[in-house]
Amino acid sequence: MKKLNRFIAGFLSILMITAILPISVFAKEETGGKHSVTVYLTVSEDGFYTIGNDDNSTTMARVPVTVDYFDLADYGLQDYYRYEADSFENGGKYINEKIVEQPTLLHLFITALEKYYLGGETLITGTDA
Repeated sequence: MKKLNRFIAGFLSILMITAILPISVFAKEETGGKHSVTVYLTVSEDGFYTIGNDDNSTTMARVPVTVDYFDLADYGLQDYYRYEADSFENGGKYINEKIVEQPTLLHLFITALEKYYLGGETLITGTDA
């Protein structure tokens, strides 16, 4: 009986974790440049797609978002730079202090937040998108 209870508890834990992950992301690299990717973003809340605050009131289901690389220091997020590193098989240690100028998930979140929640305004004070 203890094994069955453990199995049920484990199964329910996995089910709850997957239920609270409302964002799914699919990406493809843009053909023109290495500093931009197109991501298909889906955002849901309680099983329903959310609606953006942009001019089109976009339903956030597989929305193509082009994410360009930008300096995170503009947002005060320089602690989250991505540096060149060895592969995980070789320990994953940083090679040097050179910043990898490729968009990350943080860039996606900032871009989507500005475009679909803030209606085109940026999080940087005093500027517009």
